[in-house]
Amino acid sequence: MEPIAGATTPVEFAAVDQPVISADAIAEAERFAKANNSTALVVLYDGKLAHEVYWDGYSRDTEFSSHSMVKTLTGLAVATAQADGFIDSFDDPVSKYLPEAAGRPFADRTIRQLLHMASGVETVPLSRDPGSKIVQLSYGSDILSTALSFDMAAAPDTNFNHDNSHSILLGAIVSAATGQRYADYVSARIWNPIGARTAKLFLDRPGDTPHTDCCMASHPMDWIKVGEFLRNKGRVGGEQVVPETAIEAMLEPSPGNPNYGFQIWLGTPYTENRSYRGDLRGSYHSEPYLADDLFFLDGFGGKRVYVIPSRKLVIMRLGTSSDTWDDAVLPNTIMRGLIADSGSN
Repeated sequence: MEPIAGATTPVEFAAVDQPVISADAIAEAERFAKANNSTALVVLYDGKLAHEVYWDGYSRDTEFSSHSMVKTLTGLAVATAQADGFIDSFDDPVSKYLPEAAGRPFADRTIRQLLHMASGVETVPLSRDPGSKIVQLSYGSDILSTALSFDMAAAPDTNFNHDNSHSILLGAIVSAATGQRYADYVSARIWNPIGARTAKLFLDRPGDTPHTDCCMASHPMDWIKVGEFLRNKGRVGGEQVVPETAIEAMLEPSPGNPNYGFQIWLGTPYTENRSYRGDLRGSYHSEPYLADDLFFLDGFGGKRVYVIPSRKLVIMRLGTSSDTWDDAVLPNTIMRGLIADSGSN
């Protein structure tokens, strides 16, 4: 494990001065969350804590695996590195920053295509075979080489494949472009400024490639801080830590999937079942989101951070998988229950 150093004094959110969400909406959100294997439900309104509840022994101090929510941090790191001038263009080829990609299938794919999960990479079948690409990408001791061994099955920008190889390569590009360990760059530019606690990245082997696709050990409130940072377009307090243009770039839809940006999910246009790839079940939505500008971080088991700028809301749910999970319920219940002046219709 490799630490991403956090703030010496982590940020604590003040509570709202008065209720901003109806008691009925809070009760309904809690009922749904608890019935669907949730371990945490936290709501921020305009940067203040509106609701916080934990189950099954979880608390603010619980260290847990982020799973694929860390992909959004990777996308943010790439967008920041581009804004900082380390990456010339999102349309640069992978091989410009990773010479080891030369002559490999990913060589001429662009950083933008990786960010959008639209490189055309093959869909590798799920397997428990230790020698399979899918297992080596998750548990092998040279994940960068494994990612570069993936073949292409389609022209770029023609399909969507939510594949971990993209995110691993993006983390490696950040490190190569900045000349820094990925953890050090993310700590200095994002994790420390937002006031997060120290987190830990899973490495393929000591001192080598970090998993920037999955499984960062972190604490619940730090993901609320990531959501609040995105809601504020890269600002912390009065300071513009990351240019607004970097956050705006992250929310441009992928050519292969209009519900996906730079390693982050977009709430519109409405689709009942959001699919990750052909052989994996998607996420069910019973109705459209009530705000067109909603976007969210997504981790395995229904880990979510919903960000709704027009309503000044950030909503986090942590937990495990549930067969009755409905991705529309929590954000829409909270939005329907807003009793504050949030710009809702």
